[in-house]
Amino acid sequence: MLEQIAANPYGFWLSLGGMLLIAEMLGAGGYLLWSGIAAVIVGILVWLIPFSWVFQGLLFSVLTVVTAFVWWYWLNKMSKPQQGRLNQRDQQMIGLRATLIDRLIMVIVV
Repeated sequence: MLEQIAANPYGFWLSLGGMLLIAEMLGAGGYLLWSGIAAVIVGILVWLIPFSWVFQGLLFSVLTVVTAFVWWYWLNKMSKPQQGRLNQRDQQMIGLRATLIDRLIMVIVV
């Protein structure tokens, strides 16, 4: 089996990436997604340009850190919390404009 892995390292990386992505779908909370994506990228690169195992492992570890950092940076840039209004729904509605499309009917229950 090790001979097959050594003969086709791209298959190893693509399989590892697929398994990590499947494990992520089972509910890991986002931790395996970036390792799975990095493994798939390494598999594609090794398929195009053969590298040594040492370089493949180094590339995998660097890509895992880079993809996680890029995601963290993008997520922090996109999610700007409202200043001081977290969990205060009534405060978040101040200044919001809406159009009433149905008439209001008041029902008084005694």
